[in-house]
Amino acid sequence: MRKLIVVASLAAGLLTGCDQGNTTGSEKAAKALVDKSVSNMVPVQGGEFLMGDFGPLVGQKLPFSIQQDDKTLHKVILSDFSISKYKVTNDDFNVYLKVTDKKNPPVDILAKRHPSLLKGDYPAGVIWQQAKDYCQWLGKKSGKKIDLPTEAQWEFAARSRGQYLPFCY
Repeated sequence: MRKLIVVASLAAGLLTGCDQGNTTGSEKAAKALVDKSVSNMVPVQGGEFLMGDFGPLVGQKLPFSIQQDDKTLHKVILSDFSISKYKVTNDDFNVYLKVTDKKNPPVDILAKRHPSLLKGDYPAGVIWQQAKDYCQWLGKKSGKKIDLPTEAQWEFAARSRGQYLPFCY
């Protein structure tokens, strides 16, 4: 009986060490992530809008932002694009890291103080290049043109096609 347990333990260890099983699981997880991400994209009809701090045009005619480097209001014309309904979660980003053999981004000081920010269903906190790489990986895997939204695309979508909506993003 004891020999059977030892043999079974060794066999289980060998089976779990096989790369094929892990690759298949990773590939399935990657496909599920890509499919979910593509299905979460919503089309945004392009158009023209005034981008920037529109506070002086509404309400008390005061700027919304006290930042000195905020862009002044300027006209932007966008073509049609798609944007995700949801932010990328830590779980989603971790699937990408595992499949691409990339390293986890360093944990920033805020996450060290508040470890709950690293929960799986929380939005991923990554630097711009990591976010861009993730989007381009999604595009490559899905066969679609996927990239980070530009600042103009983000503002246009957040302001519901450029409406003067304060505090919408």
